[in-house]
Amino acid sequence: MFGSPTSAQPLNGLPQVNRGGFFRLIPPQGKRRSSSGLSADRRGVAVFLFSRRAAQGSRLRALRELYHSFISENSPEAKGRALLRQWLTPAQRRQFEEQGYFDVVGCATWRRYRVQYGSVANVQEIDVEGQSRGVLCFAPEGYLVPGDVMLAQKIALA
Repeated sequence: MFGSPTSAQPLNGLPQVNRGGFFRLIPPQGKRRSSSGLSADRRGVAVFLFSRRAAQGSRLRALRELYHSFISENSPEAKGRALLRQWLTPAQRRQFEEQGYFDVVGCATWRRYRVQYGSVANVQEIDVEGQSRGVLCFAPEGYLVPGDVMLAQKIALA
């Protein structure tokens, strides 16, 4: 059904017309047509007729998806999350991906802290039973994305 723009050999004995690099079968006389772009001949064989507009639309959709995936992977937020994941232990990384937070044990106090995704009031002190004892609010100066703030909090607590 597809061919290069220069080749126009008959397919199944039917002549073809080159339209913008896509070939369209010319239906023989007596074919019934439906409004959906499908045509069925007397034997019940269906042939889809491609249009240039449909091909351009699919190219634009693919290009748009590629652009959005590039932007989402290269945004400051995505880079901050990637840096944070590199610094987490495998257990912390698994906990962060599954639950949206990770636990840190303070090296000086041996207390357990839970760092949740965010930039403000996102650190909780956790008791032995796993209940919150209080919320800590500290962050580095200036505007940083949440992943960078959480990494600074992790380093400060550990």
